[in-house]
Amino acid sequence: MYLFAPQIIGMMTPVEEIRQLGVMALRIEAFAEPMFAASIVAYGVFVGAVDTLIPCLMNFFSIWAVRLTLAAWLTPTLGLQGVWIAMCVELCFRGFIFLVRLKRGRWLKCGKT
Repeated sequence: MYLFAPQIIGMMTPVEEIRQLGVMALRIEAFAEPMFAASIVAYGVFVGAVDTLIPCLMNFFSIWAVRLTLAAWLTPTLGLQGVWIAMCVELCFRGFIFLVRLKRGRWLKCGKT
């Protein structure tokens, strides 16, 4: 995604200004994708183990406390790039906290009665 960002965006629009913004966004988000995938997989594991409340709250906190706060802080100086950086940082943070919860294993006890 990082290397082929110009080609990927180039398939979607011929407008150069849009291509430049799209390439910038894809290259920033390329760094977040592995941790975003980890959070999606871990969330699926938690749901399968009947553990939904804590992961839901983790998602809520991650978006509202990290992504939106960072976006509000970065956007005045960096514009659209600041929004994408905030999203990248938040997705990495979310992946990290989900992996930590998965590793600790306390979620295993949630489905047992």
